[in-house]
Amino acid sequence: MTHRKRPRYYVVKKGVHAYWEPKKTDCERYGLERVSLGHDGFGAMAVAEQHNKKLDALRQNRMAPRNEANPWPRGSFGKFWWKWSHRPAFYKRADKTQQELRDAWKRIGPKLGNLQLRAIMPSDIEAFVEHLNEITESEYVRWRTILKLRQMLNAAVDYQLIEKSPAGTIENSQPDGRTQIYSPAEIDKLIDKATELKQPNMALAIRVMYAAALSPVDARTLTLAMIGEDKDGPYIHRERKKVEGRKKKRGVVMASIPADLFEDLKVHVTKGGAVTPLPNAVLLVSDVTGKAWRDAAQFAREFAWVRDAALPGEELRPQAQRRVAMDIRRTANKEAHIGGASPEERAKFLANSMDTNSRLHATYTPPDVLTSRKVQKHREDGRKAMRDALEAGSDSSPETAERNVS
Repeated sequence: MTHRKRPRYYVVKKGVHAYWEPKKTDCERYGLERVSLGHDGFGAMAVAEQHNKKLDALRQNRMAPRNEANPWPRGSFGKFWWKWSHRPAFYKRADKTQQELRDAWKRIGPKLGNLQLRAIMPSDIEAFVEHLNEITESEYVRWRTILKLRQMLNAAVDYQLIEKSPAGTIENSQPDGRTQIYSPAEIDKLIDKATELKQPNMALAIRVMYAAALSPVDARTLTLAMIGEDKDGPYIHRERKKVEGRKKKRGVVMASIPADLFEDLKVHVTKGGAVTPLPNAVLLVSDVTGKAWRDAAQFAREFAWVRDAALPGEELRPQAQRRVAMDIRRTANKEAHIGGASPEERAKFLANSMDTNSRLHATYTPPDVLTSRKVQKHREDGRKAMRDALEAGSDSSPETAERNVS
């Protein structure tokens, strides 16, 4: 390959396989571990640079001057939060969990941060909940904030800083889950509008999410190495990690995809055969920046642009009711349900954290791919039923059509 200066902590073993290996002290302090980057190349180096940026951010956050990073009074709830959120155990949590705690603190800190931790009473928590009801429209955000507040106070109990959590008596029922789905025709409109707006990557991402019932993160990080093929057609097979009870467990995402979608992906990534992509390079990138989507928020924003253009009036819905990219996955599940797929079949079809063992790689075709293909047939029946219900009913919402045929 063309010479290029290697990033920090970039290691190549046996002349082929690349790894990102930070220092042992950084691994222990921030909960990091060695990351396999696949074959040595520019794509692997780019991923290593991303890990280095993340590590630099962790170091900068931890080494910030105390008078700037910790403005809370001694003995206050805010002081405890600052110390707790800078402990090594905190960084061992999943990135999403860390971010959820920090987001919750943005709402908790201004009201409770200056109170002495030992002096916080249930009445203070009740007053905060009333304040939260006034400033927050989303039931989910309210529930999540109180949930994280309880988690912080329980941690203070674990450290024996307080005897009992003052939030223990506060009712915090989990809100009903989302029910938003798209109709088959709306999915077609999303794909067509993305193509019309010259966003081929987003159009393919929507097709992948819909065809394979993938979550946005699985679609935007899909690589060529994750797509297999057998006598019955192509399928996606990718491992992923999930944190359960602070323990990292390996799971797998498996789903069949149509042959025409597989061909379109290959044509797109090879630019019609002009280039040979690296196996571990992401297939789809942002049409705005030309680079891989930085995070879920960037992908969500670009999807929202397409959605608002394809489905006028969607932006007028309340924020919590606007349909998002993840609702495409829920749509696939509804189609399978309406088409007669059993709960067990749908669980396998949608599972993205299913326990596996090392022998899975050597077993072709895996049972989950067979289940996925079976569920796809049920989806065809469900899709037809939804189309018929929409055409026959006066209410054109896909949610109403789903209830009518269930």
